[in-house]
Amino acid sequence: MNRAESGVGLDVETPTWPKVETPVAQRVESWIRQRPWIALLLVAVPLCSVGLLITDAIAMEGIVADGARTMARTGEYSVPHLHGEIYSYKPPLAYWLALAGFWSLGETSVLALRLPFALCALLMSCAILGLLRPLIGTRASFSSALAALTGGLMLQKLHLAEFDLPLAAGVGIAVAAACRNLAADIPHNAIWLLGYLALSAAFLAKGLPALMFYAPGLLLAAAVSGRVRRLFQTGHLIGLTIFAILVGSWGLSAFHTAGWQAFAQPMAEAADKGLTWTFDSLAATLTKPVVAWALFLPWTFLLVAPPAKLRAAWAQLDAPSQRVARIAACFVATGVFSFMLVPATQTRYLLPLATPISVLCGIAAFSQPGPTRYKSSVPFVIAVALAAWLAQTMIIQPNRASSRSLRAVAETFSQHLEPSIQLWTGPVSKHFRHSSLFFYMARPVATFDAEPTAEGAQPKAGDLVVFFSDEHRDLMAATPFAYEILEQRTQRQFEMFLARVVRSPETATETSL
Repeated sequence: MNRAESGVGLDVETPTWPKVETPVAQRVESWIRQRPWIALLLVAVPLCSVGLLITDAIAMEGIVADGARTMARTGEYSVPHLHGEIYSYKPPLAYWLALAGFWSLGETSVLALRLPFALCALLMSCAILGLLRPLIGTRASFSSALAALTGGLMLQKLHLAEFDLPLAAGVGIAVAAACRNLAADIPHNAIWLLGYLALSAAFLAKGLPALMFYAPGLLLAAAVSGRVRRLFQTGHLIGLTIFAILVGSWGLSAFHTAGWQAFAQPMAEAADKGLTWTFDSLAATLTKPVVAWALFLPWTFLLVAPPAKLRAAWAQLDAPSQRVARIAACFVATGVFSFMLVPATQTRYLLPLATPISVLCGIAAFSQPGPTRYKSSVPFVIAVALAAWLAQTMIIQPNRASSRSLRAVAETFSQHLEPSIQLWTGPVSKHFRHSSLFFYMARPVATFDAEPTAEGAQPKAGDLVVFFSDEHRDLMAATPFAYEILEQRTQRQFEMFLARVVRSPETATETSL
């Protein structure tokens, strides 16, 4: 048995891999093979870090920031809140990550908000290289780690503090650990433990989707590789137990804090997104395999070839690489199939496939599956991936963020805020379109109801209220308060109002009587 089959060696060589012809490329490849970790960090750190400060906070980043600030202010860490009310659509990990950044760099820093999420992507790429290098070699594992960071869908999320990146990183590390322990002749208990710790983090980032993209793939991969028994060995069972303890501990803490209300919102969302089928969503789900391939271009270009060339490429691979490729393919197939079973069409839901798809692409990069006219396809794909990263970081994302940034609006509104003034908004402003406004206002925000109740807190005379005309015009007209409009701003056709309460609910009620 050679060292590649045992999964112990440091590198795997296949004589039929394409040779690099230019002297410069040869020297670069030789340097990477001798120092893969330094090479990966030299590439991955700029990929993950450049761009963190180029754009303003947008989209769901304001939700994550407000939830983290609320945790710091109240000391309640198990059930996320937004504008003073429970907002438990997602578990708390994303808020914990933002909170860690705030503790380190301050609550008003975009870098502090985004840096922990970028580190998640960096850890995922490092795990791919470290876990799979003994089986598929330095070049293939290095290419896989690079592909995981520069696929098209990953580039859209790489510099944003949202829920999808820690989900993808956690599932990705768990998938890489499963590939290692199912493909190697001797599994390692510590690797199972690492995988289930990462899966726990993925679950705490976005809940059940973590299991949807991992559990079916693990079962199919174990069956296809003929190693189902490994799932019943001590190391795997310990890892599974630790996952259950971590997730269960959070669930008990959340229930102790808010009862069943802590889980009502994610259950309602799951029912809505998982069961509400329409003709359009049924038609769209049939295209999801093609969409998944397109979302991870340019690397998935390496997977396209005539059947004869695919068979020839497969024959070139050694046994460990073939096993890893089969296992990764199982995770891709079950992940796409699981996504086809739900009517949701948002492409970000496919981000957890980044690792298994990148592993297939990394292996394919050195088995020449493409047409002969693309014999230099690997350098071409790397060049396109880096160019796409540069365009996304310097052009696409800044242009997108500039049209959605609410920092200027927040600065205008903040001129009217004094330390003693309470800031309010209606419940519908939890929509992520407007969440970054409150990140830049950097003030605690409370939510009031359109129909005042005895239990609910309401604005008082002198308080300030933020309204959004697209959803709040009727609310503003129906609420029994009297307002003085202080500022009105328009952004992307959405009108935003800052108003001062001049009559309290009690005064308004007495006047109406």
